Amino acid sequence: MGFCLIAGLLLLPAMWFYLDRLGHQQSERLGHILVTQLAEQAWQPLLHQDTISLQVVVNNMVRNTDYVLRAAIFDVENQLQAQSSSGQPQTDKHNSYQHSIALENNAAGHAELTLDVAHIEEDVATLFWSLLFTWLLLSALLCIALGMVGGNISRRLSNIIAGLPTQSAPILDDEIAQLEANIKPLLVKPQTRDESDDEDRTSLTLTICCENIQRLQAQLTQENFRHLLRDFEAVADCTIKLFAATRLPGSQNCMHLRFYCEGDKDNALLRAVSCYTAISDMVRASAPRKGTGLTLCAALRATDQHPEDSQFLQDQQHELTLQKLVKTTAFADPWQLLIQASLLDDSETENSILYELLLNVEDQALFMALGTEQQASLAGQLHYIRSQLPELATPLISGVAS
Repeated sequence: MGFCLIAGLLLLPAMWFYLDRLGHQQSERLGHILVTQLAEQAWQPLLHQDTISLQVVVNNMVRNTDYVLRAAIFDVENQLQAQSSSGQPQTDKHNSYQHSIALENNAAGHAELTLDVAHIEEDVATLFWSLLFTWLLLSALLCIALGMVGGNISRRLSNIIAGLPTQSAPILDDEIAQLEANIKPLLVKPQTRDESDDEDRTSLTLTICCENIQRLQAQLTQENFRHLLRDFEAVADCTIKLFAATRLPGSQNCMHLRFYCEGDKDNALLRAVSCYTAISDMVRASAPRKGTGLTLCAALRATDQHPEDSQFLQDQQHELTLQKLVKTTAFADPWQLLIQASLLDDSETENSILYELLLNVEDQALFMALGTEQQASLAGQLHYIRSQLPELATPLISGVAS
């Protein structure tokens, strides 16, 4: 819109000069046409020395033709034969035109005509101001229309931002930047897996062990125990969807999640670590009272699959991997995550995942924390998960099995 206004202002002088030149050309053309017409009409009366007819001709020219101030016919001796004037006051802005009258190739006189150029310039100015007013009116209507459309878009963006579970500080009243800031924590890189594509089947497997599930089952009433597991399942399902994981059948009080790499192992590693961190934070935060919540620990390692192997061998390899992960969780303290050290050695996520190598466990590293940027994203993701699970705010029913 600003470009259109600036372009219009720059074109105004050019349009004025063009209209002024066009008015001048048209006045010259009109003057030559009218004086030629006057000479042709005066030829016959001048031949017969009919002054009455000559007077009628000049009178008609002045009365019936716009912009004509004066018309006159002169004989060959430059004697005035007939003259008519509009009676309007003469101004400096007028042009005079002459045209000879010939009788059988012999000059018999000439015709004179005076045009009022001031009126033509007024008409040109009226046309210019009309165009300028029309342009201003259309520009104003366009500004109003753009303002209404922009306001509607702004309101819709504000409604979308208000409906998002993540909220960040306002960014200079820029709704698009605000929307980007609020939606960024939810933009987990999508991982699409084509079952027919066997070129890259590398994946990461995360095993989450519920250490105290058997003790809780013995201590809590059956209703409380089922309520606790339903809450845990709700947290796990919502988090698994957010971080694009695939849940595998569980074993030995453990839940197994698979994260397909699809050529980007660092992204899968970051998603797996963030997934466990989100689940553990949600479980710890939603524990109704101390001593009655689940206690988790986890292990993460790569799962290499070879498409050329038979399905039987692949299933065996998968089962061995899960057994290794279950055994690895035994070395983890409550709420700890052990990661296969070789994954971190080959990774480019040094600033995203903080860890410490373990000396007493071969090829294992203890996850310490996420980097600053990942922690900010995780905060938004946790806010989203909580917004999807409002029922977790309901306290657990009290009671312990006798």
